[in-house]
Amino acid sequence: MSWDVALISAGAGLLAGAIGSLVAPWVHWAIEKRRSQFMYRQELVRTWRVEIESFSWDHGDFGDSTTYAAMRPHMREEVIKKFEAQRTMHVPPDGGRGQKLHKQWASDEVARIEKEWGLV
Repeated sequence: MSWDVALISAGAGLLAGAIGSLVAPWVHWAIEKRRSQFMYRQELVRTWRVEIESFSWDHGDFGDSTTYAAMRPHMREEVIKKFEAQRTMHVPPDGGRGQKLHKQWASDEVARIEKEWGLV
């Protein structure tokens, strides 16, 4: 009877070890993948903020920029329509946050994306 228990214990230990050796690398890979994605997204947000702040809003078309192209897949449809509206003049409200509506829209979208991604 004791041989049966010992054999079962040894088999269970061997099985647990085999499963652990297969699962542990997968878990480690999943954790590293999430960490890498988190760091990549942090860098994207940082880059977008720098580009938005340094963009020449008076002379350039943000919709033609590579920053906008990178942000666009993550932006809300209504904001995309504002940026891509043809022959549309946007007038900032009196007493608003500033006179550069496109800059406000871009900055607001970066903040929303950052929150949606769980970076803040």
